[in-house]
Amino acid sequence: MPSPTNDGYNVPGDMTIFTTCPAVVFTDLDGCLLDHHDYDHLPAKPARSRLKELGIPLIPVTSKTAAEIRALDIDFGSVPLISENGMVIDLPPHLFSSPHDKGGPIFAGKPYNEILAFLQTLPASLRASINGFHDMSAAEIAAVTGLKDVDAVRAKARQASEPFLWQGDEAGIAELSALATANGFKLTQGGRFYHLLSEGGKDWAVNWVIDHLKLIRPELLRTDLIRPDRPFHTIALGDSANDKAMLASVDYGIIIPNPGGSGLVISDASGRIIRAPHVGPRGWNAAIMGLLDELDLDTLASTK
Repeated sequence: MPSPTNDGYNVPGDMTIFTTCPAVVFTDLDGCLLDHHDYDHLPAKPARSRLKELGIPLIPVTSKTAAEIRALDIDFGSVPLISENGMVIDLPPHLFSSPHDKGGPIFAGKPYNEILAFLQTLPASLRASINGFHDMSAAEIAAVTGLKDVDAVRAKARQASEPFLWQGDEAGIAELSALATANGFKLTQGGRFYHLLSEGGKDWAVNWVIDHLKLIRPELLRTDLIRPDRPFHTIALGDSANDKAMLASVDYGIIIPNPGGSGLVISDASGRIIRAPHVGPRGWNAAIMGLLDELDLDTLASTK
């Protein structure tokens, strides 16, 4: 698994936003910034515009592939794209660059072909209960998810994780989880699908990026050096079980209600947990607006 280093790092021109930003926001997409059913994100536009005005980077952290993120009609700007539940961090050219790092994807854990090979070793009864993206055609994925056919093709472009529908019982999924763990893999559960992946995850990817922010914001390494006029807050939003560790690892973890399941319970958070008042992008918008008001970042920005 890659680990950050502070040897030889510089701050290229497109990194200016990260050297002055008062906060960074990490967000799940489906069921959060994007509506769970029609993938609409317009209800969150006021908060997204406000983040942009304040110079606060918005970084997607999603089960979607990098190809799917790039195809969205959302301009995230020159930021890392965290895809496949944190298993892939796609860096823009020269972002967080060193003489030995020219940008590109950072991979956590095992590649896709090893995941598929593990699936073929399962007992027939378990394998028959798994309907994964590799098993489905693009048309079948589109039918299950509501994606357009072209987006379903992008969803099949996996690099380090396999979403699947489980068609067995609870005992079977418990057996599958145990076998996955014994072979260096794990299961996570999202809004629609289970996901088979290896070490890593959304929380690992978020902390990888935060560690790199600290390399170009040296004052963040020592709390006694953080200037009152240059605060730095880490914020994350999610709605599913596979978001729990990410929400627990930041200063402000925002739970977006999931209409298809029970509400998340996070008991081991290192920061504060906030519950959004509505589902989907409407709740996303309200929660971000409320937190920005509370942190008074508009006033701070106007005095610089």
